Amino acid sequence: TRAAGPTPAQDPLLAALADGERRVDELAALTHTPAPALLARLTELEVTGAVRRTDGGGYIATGIGGAEATEHP
Repeated sequence: TRAAGPTPAQDPLLAALADGERRVDELAALTHTPAPALLARLTELEVTGAVRRTDGGGYIATGIGGAEATEHP
């Protein structure tokens, strides 16, 4: 089952990526999120297809997937 996930307006991380590619250190500063928690969230968003890692090591929003997250029974 899939449920609606956060939108950029609801998720500071997605909002920070709305303007384009960002590195982890930039995202941590913008969202005031510790790196371990940030990396965990980025991994979740990668799995749903909402973000992808770039060749330069940053992250970018894909505009797909992020509004959905897999629910586990």
